[in-house]
Amino acid sequence: MLSPFGGGRVWLCVLVGGGLHPKCSISKSKRLSSKVIIKFNSAFYLVMGKANSSNLWYYNKALRTYSNMNRKAMTKAEACLWKYSLSKRQMEGYQFLRQRPVLNYIADFMCKELRLIIEVDGLTHQWEEVALNDFKREQDLKGIGFTVLRFDDNDVLNHIADVSYRIRDYITDFKKKNGTILPL
Repeated sequence: MLSPFGGGRVWLCVLVGGGLHPKCSISKSKRLSSKVIIKFNSAFYLVMGKANSSNLWYYNKALRTYSNMNRKAMTKAEACLWKYSLSKRQMEGYQFLRQRPVLNYIADFMCKELRLIIEVDGLTHQWEEVALNDFKREQDLKGIGFTVLRFDDNDVLNHIADVSYRIRDYITDFKKKNGTILPL
């Protein structure tokens, strides 16, 4: 079912922090376990719950072929971040996945246990249209419980230690908020 805001799925109706888009109404909504049906202009829409193991972190099988192609053709910055920071559980023992299909997107790197997505942005991400798509993508991913960290290609290539520090800083904050969560 399409979103009332054009394109995408229904979860676009929900904003970060559980709030609703001003055009949405929950006055006639129905709760079904962790899913909610929201009324919008006399039509009902299903809103997805938070990402977890029971819903496979919203893995999208339809994007599997594209994610495999992206894995084989990583950018230089993605390859460096993967090799020097994220592969082989180098980041405090947490497992990161490369080019993981989530919702209708392919995340550059994802850690399920930390509910963290890391994006490495090249020059094209500075264009207005691409930046708007990135913002929409980030809101969708936040809406299902992920945190998105974005790094510029140049930062990854020239300041990998700073990038790694920022990721470790996120992990430390995550552990403080959620108690110590041991890597799987």
